[in-house]
Amino acid sequence: MSTQVCHKTAGRRMVVSGMQRQRPARLAAVKTDAPVATLPFQVKEDVKPLFAPVKLGKFELEHRVVMAPLTRCRAPNNIPSPQMAVYYGQRATPGGLIISEATAITPEGQGYPQVPGIHTAEQVEAWKPVTQAVKDKGGIFLCQLWHVGRASHEDYQPGGAPPVSASAIPVSEAFEVYTPKGGPFKYPTPRALETSEIPAIVRLYAEAAKNAIAAGFDGIEVRSGFGAAYIKSGIAVPSHKARRDGPVNKWCFQWVM
Repeated sequence: MSTQVCHKTAGRRMVVSGMQRQRPARLAAVKTDAPVATLPFQVKEDVKPLFAPVKLGKFELEHRVVMAPLTRCRAPNNIPSPQMAVYYGQRATPGGLIISEATAITPEGQGYPQVPGIHTAEQVEAWKPVTQAVKDKGGIFLCQLWHVGRASHEDYQPGGAPPVSASAIPVSEAFEVYTPKGGPFKYPTPRALETSEIPAIVRLYAEAAKNAIAAGFDGIEVRSGFGAAYIKSGIAVPSHKARRDGPVNKWCFQWVM
């Protein structure tokens, strides 16, 4: 009679001296309401200010550790998914501030695959469980509004139209874009907006802000960034605005909502 020596490891069992062998178990993420064990820790003096309360506008934050926007590309058909409620709920803290991933205000504002929007009734309803997950943890949740401007491609645009920007200046060839048809591709030359079109885009931001509040967000943040490629910063930065119909401050003033 032979003796079998059994070694147990996390998630697997192996029989060493016998002939049996089991494959390692696969690990899977599981949603649970069970409390998570945490180890007590002492905050060092040099980081204590991070855990001090602060007032931000009308919001009373319990600490100063803010979750910044992270473009995740995890919203099939641009609709927030149930998994997003788990994701944001896991990261919410009492009195803590979270700014959502960039969220498109219009189909013309899309420039990345599977990013969420906030411009249809279906999207608003899909956001509600996500915002509720943050509220259930006592967190404060802002929606980052997004129009990518020239940082898009015809494959994202309704009817295959060129993306729009302040001027017909494409994104640098140092950058590439992926679309539903593949890639990488170079960014196309955008169409310069007519002055008369700007009020309509401003209204899209205003409507998206109202939709965000209806979806349960506590407020909004407007994304600019990406080297003046996105629509708002593309208008504000002189080096990316080859227009002759008014000074920069006149254009920027039209964005005040």
